[in-house]
Amino acid sequence: MVLKLLSLLLRYPDDEVVAAGGEIACAARELPPSGARERILRFLDGWLGMPPGEARSRYVETFDFRGKSCLYLTYFRFGDQRARGAALADLKELYAEAGYALRTSELPDYLPLVLEFAAARPDLGLPLIAGYRSGIEVVRKALAQSGSPYALLIEALLSLLPRPEERDLEEARRLVAHGPPRETVGLEPYGPEVPPARVAYGRER
Repeated sequence: MVLKLLSLLLRYPDDEVVAAGGEIACAARELPPSGARERILRFLDGWLGMPPGEARSRYVETFDFRGKSCLYLTYFRFGDQRARGAALADLKELYAEAGYALRTSELPDYLPLVLEFAAARPDLGLPLIAGYRSGIEVVRKALAQSGSPYALLIEALLSLLPRPEERDLEEARRLVAHGPPRETVGLEPYGPEVPPARVAYGRER
């Protein structure tokens, strides 16, 4: 349930998400006591009372225009290198083998989508997320430095993962200092990288 709530709250706050705000809050309050529950409730304290237009503009400003708070996990490891295309293809194959049918034009490494998959298959999804921990740490730091309440959601996610290894911390420090690798290539076969406001995603029901 924590993974599902994080998936919803890290989505673009369209009409569907906004309308589900009360239900999301009820589900969060029913979670067992934990650091993740506390952080989600703290986020909801501000988010629920925010006018939808303001919530949407803040989301776009936070995640669409700041590279270090990008929600595409493979970007941090591979940047625009060709290896990223192979990583995206591997993700699509993982979803297919798990019986998780995508109905989206989103890239398969989009964090809310990965979280939705992890909520359905934590045995596969949590190790997948942990493998990209260094990039998620970069997002957390960028959000915290900008004072964004979305940092609480990333902190909640990180609290579910095993303690980071030194190599994860070193990779995160490198990414903060130098950014991801750069190489201009086309990623069209793996889905257009379009703003989340214009896509739907999830599993076919």
